[in-house]
Amino acid sequence: MMSATATVVALVPQDEDSAETATRSALATRYNTVKPFLALLGESKALSAATGGARVLAGVRGLPALARRKVSVKPLLPREVDDKLVPPAWREAVYANPDLPQGAVDRDAYVVCVLEQLHRALNRRDVFASPSHRWSDPRARLLDGAEWEAVREDVLAGLSLDMPVEEHLAELVRGLDAGWKPLAERLAEAGPSARVSIETTDSGRVRLNVDKLGALGEPQSLAWLCGRVEKMLPKIDLPDLLFEVHAWTGFLDAFVHLGDGTTRMKDLVTSAVALLVSEACNIGLTSVVNPNYEALTRSRLVHVDQYYLRAHTIAAANAKLISAQAEVPIVRFWVKGCSPPWMDFGSSSPCGPSARRPHRSTSGPSAALPGSTPSTTRSRASGRWSCPVPRVTPCTSWTRC
Repeated sequence: MMSATATVVALVPQDEDSAETATRSALATRYNTVKPFLALLGESKALSAATGGARVLAGVRGLPALARRKVSVKPLLPREVDDKLVPPAWREAVYANPDLPQGAVDRDAYVVCVLEQLHRALNRRDVFASPSHRWSDPRARLLDGAEWEAVREDVLAGLSLDMPVEEHLAELVRGLDAGWKPLAERLAEAGPSARVSIETTDSGRVRLNVDKLGALGEPQSLAWLCGRVEKMLPKIDLPDLLFEVHAWTGFLDAFVHLGDGTTRMKDLVTSAVALLVSEACNIGLTSVVNPNYEALTRSRLVHVDQYYLRAHTIAAANAKLISAQAEVPIVRFWVKGCSPPWMDFGSSSPCGPSARRPHRSTSGPSAALPGSTPSTTRSRASGRWSCPVPRVTPCTSWTRC
């Protein structure tokens, strides 16, 4: 139990923002990729900004000077950058680089941070380009003056906005207020025993907290079943389990490239296993990244996630697993002829003729799954594979779920 707890503590992020912080630190290493474009971007006259994007555009204008600066000779100081452009997820990467002198700002991280803010401002059209069709200012297309007055009544009638704007906004405020006041009254009536509270964070955002509900009692039969099933499960790590199931079924071969549908990447199976574990356990890429192993570097995992793990390939992998499970002899006897009449499985159906003849397969998944004991499954998994993916030990709640 203590070992499993230590593993969970090591893999699960310390808080909800730690994964975002690690991602931003990794993005800061891409400075050399964007450096050649900083002068062109910062000195371009095509960019303009609305009120909400003026600060971001000003930060972009200062990027060429930062790119020319020799920070190894003259470190960048906090007063020389715009702190308002550094969100919480970037602060550690920008202000707390252990390889820089105390109090120095990481120029590379700050530049990439500003570029990220520029991308978001472009998506919101707070910063826009002219001339451009996609990134132009949508406000420039609004009707004004006599053109607007000519179509105003028809447009407002079509949107059901026949009342003055002040009355419309006041009605929305009254509806919101009518929803919040009863909630506040019920919280006040509940007092300290309320399981819901409203908290204002340091950033000014309001968060609704709901306490955990108490667990319901478990029937004795359910406790017995959970204990029995837990003892029957093999003591195997999740990556090893995926590797072994792939050896039976080849389901990971379904993850092919988006472009030509072929697979030429070395150790693609290892990268796919790492991504499946990170997503299934909700631990993010940081916990499975291993820079010393090519198949587990962050850039490799991001590439595989983008071009190999898609809805189509996941469906194909699931189809292989279902087909392999249908070949397990014991599966043929689970239904025991009780399938609905609209489910026609043919001759391989548990309701078909072959289901009435017990048989045993000597190869493939059918030989491994039904007749194997937890100990034999464990010995095959631990002896055949040397798994480079970080181990994640399933806890009791997972097995019960």
